[in-house]
Amino acid sequence: MIGMKSVSGGVNMVYLGLYLIVLGVVAVIVGPRLVVAAPQVGLLVVGSGPLMLIVGAIMGIVGKIRCLSVPDAVQTWGVIYTAVLCDVLVLLIGVADNLVVLPTIVRIAHGCLALLAFVLFVIFLKRVAVHIKDLQSQDRASFLLNLSIATAIVLVVGRVVPFLAIIGLILILVMFFTYIRLLLSLRVSLRAA
Repeated sequence: MIGMKSVSGGVNMVYLGLYLIVLGVVAVIVGPRLVVAAPQVGLLVVGSGPLMLIVGAIMGIVGKIRCLSVPDAVQTWGVIYTAVLCDVLVLLIGVADNLVVLPTIVRIAHGCLALLAFVLFVIFLKRVAVHIKDLQSQDRASFLLNLSIATAIVLVVGRVVPFLAIIGLILILVMFFTYIRLLLSLRVSLRAA
């Protein structure tokens, strides 16, 4: 049971890290507009945005690392380890991209690794939901996996047909809210387990 408590804490950290990332994105978008209206507040918001993004990403990775203690009975050890490895690579490439100009192939690999890390973590969450018999989270994870594949296809084809790129962005929003709901329902189930 110690392993599942660690998984529960890890899922909580991923959830909180996701909220910090959202706040960071809002701060980056809204901050420059606030600088004009209220310079001191605007500068504080602009400065805090990147910090929230970095802390949120690190919290997500630490949360997933906490999930590494998942019991063997869940049969998902390799999935969560690969997800964590992909997340670390995504973070390192992201940091490197801010320091030097990376080749296009590395940027493409960055996007593919980010998608792979996400999909693997959702597979992990689904297996945890199966293990604790949380049918609602299982269904949400299955829907999210199917939606991830559809979104990736639409975005790739959207590079040729621009109209599909807009649909891809809508699908990303649906994925985001489904992911939040999955994390919320699994948090509750893990506490009760």
